[in-house]
Amino acid sequence: MKIGVLSEQSLERLDWIRDQGFGSFQWNRFQDSAIAQQSDSQWKELAQIWDEEIRSRSLTLSAIGAVYCNSLAPSNQEEVRRLMQRGIEVASLLGVKTVSCFSGAVIQTVENRRRGAVSERAFEEFIPDLCRYWKPIAEFAADYGVRIAFENCPQGPYHLPVMGSNLMAFPANWSKVFHEIDQENVGLEWDPSHLICLGVDPVENLKEFGSRVFHFHAKDAELQTTVIARYGRCHPEAARHRFPGLGVANWKAILQVLKEAGYDSDLTIEGWHDPLMKGEREIEGVLGAKRYLESLI
Repeated sequence: MKIGVLSEQSLERLDWIRDQGFGSFQWNRFQDSAIAQQSDSQWKELAQIWDEEIRSRSLTLSAIGAVYCNSLAPSNQEEVRRLMQRGIEVASLLGVKTVSCFSGAVIQTVENRRRGAVSERAFEEFIPDLCRYWKPIAEFAADYGVRIAFENCPQGPYHLPVMGSNLMAFPANWSKVFHEIDQENVGLEWDPSHLICLGVDPVENLKEFGSRVFHFHAKDAELQTTVIARYGRCHPEAARHRFPGLGVANWKAILQVLKEAGYDSDLTIEGWHDPLMKGEREIEGVLGAKRYLESLI
């Protein structure tokens, strides 16, 4: 289990990752790369060149972050399907096990809620729509020996799933989706910070779903109890993300349960969200998180 970070396709960034002693990275913003956008078979040559650059720096590519948007919005579905298929093909070519993304949500429900309308269908009742869209993509991935990992980010205001656009933010939906898609290569890009913001115990959650965790975003969080007591859970300051070790997550227990579940990938530190370690302190936060996780591993 190596410690990594997120990175776009950048040789300068790869040099920094190597020089700071990280062992791996997740390829972020895949959709913006020439490999993703190339219309003909030249993408294979470009992907192999990129792979050589990674290997020459003794780094591991832990996952390809293919596309992060509301995948089920009608205007996004065709492009998300194309990007996922290209990401799966690239992952197979480079020997990468996992392609990650957001599952999305039915956009009409989100829009209705923003307008204040009451939907006649509960949010989770759109799971069949999600599964009909993702099952063929999961089968395509299985043919290439690649796994799909849905990140559990709510994609809603204040780190909560209220008015969010990601059905897989709700742990109660996970078993339903896994059962209905019925593909062993469908799982989670698991992030404990999102669970903490929902009031879910990450350790107990991991005990139930550890075998479905294919990739791991290392990010912490904390609930502002004084704010919640005064203004409630949907106030902007009710919860905030932190770097690992600066929030309330029990990292020692998380890593132990993760190991017991047979996790076979790396810990990818996700920055950019800590309100106290940002801007000029971002690198300090990333490297501090690296040292903290190394002490536990």
